[in-house]
Amino acid sequence: MQYYTTKDAYGFNVACVLRGWSWTGFSLGDKYVKISQNPRQGLINKIQDKMHRCEYVHSQSLTPQNIIDIAEVIRKSKAKLIRGYPSTLYVLSEYIKEAGIDDIKPSAVTTTGEILFPHMRKLIESQFHCGVFDAYSGEGGANISECETHETYHVSVEYAFTELINNGKRVESEGRGEVVSTNLWNYAVPFIRYNVKDVAVLKNRRCSCRRGLPVIEKIEGRDSDILTTSSGKRLIVHYFTGYFEWVDTVAQFQVVQNTIDKITLKLVPNSKFDDEARSKIENDIGEYIGSDMSLKIEIVDDIPLTRSGKRRFVISEVTPRLGI
Repeated sequence: MQYYTTKDAYGFNVACVLRGWSWTGFSLGDKYVKISQNPRQGLINKIQDKMHRCEYVHSQSLTPQNIIDIAEVIRKSKAKLIRGYPSTLYVLSEYIKEAGIDDIKPSAVTTTGEILFPHMRKLIESQFHCGVFDAYSGEGGANISECETHETYHVSVEYAFTELINNGKRVESEGRGEVVSTNLWNYAVPFIRYNVKDVAVLKNRRCSCRRGLPVIEKIEGRDSDILTTSSGKRLIVHYFTGYFEWVDTVAQFQVVQNTIDKITLKLVPNSKFDDEARSKIENDIGEYIGSDMSLKIEIVDDIPLTRSGKRRFVISEVTPRLGI
């Protein structure tokens, strides 16, 4: 989804993010590496990266060589902070472990965009020799960040009002519910009680850090699979979501790995879809997944939701291969 925002809203949200980063020991001006699925575009963004001492790394294709290259960029950067998706950092940690690399030691790693599973946190922390600080945010919602105790997530309530809703009722003290946000700053496109369909857990407790912000115990709503091809290449869900974000001929999509060398791409087309659009998607996705994979495009009327009401973008029907 694309929407407008104001300078005030954008600036305030960045301030909330930087407050969360400060709990890792990061200060504005410290060097950091940002690993993203999207290539950096635009002169202004590149100038900002230079001014902010940000080493921007594009991780669209997690081939073995791409993983090696990313690890080398991180090694040379001597950055204080590493930021990326949990699945990407997990794959990097596997490589670092197998390669015997022991000199990548930032002060902290921050994750966002997916569920940070306990086994992911454990491996990332062991290979990067530092703590992992998870964060969460949604369209128009508050930034929610772990502090140094790692006990809870702190909600930036100054930016957006966040509720957990279960069966139409607000979770008042403890329980599980869908994250519903009301943005307090963006007057360009106001988000009022916007349900992002992510699930979080609330418990009636305070964090031992004694900060006064409201807390959330656990985020449960961002489960993304890692698909592994027969050549060992990793296919990350955020490549597909980033790609189809800009494809205006498709309403919905889902990637299903049927076997170790076969992928089915389910598409719900709209009125703009034609043979040319299909051919471009087939070529682009085929190039990304690799020549060792068979790609089948299946046109469907709808992609059903899961029982929890979420739409899975990526589904693996094979046992993942964890080695690189």
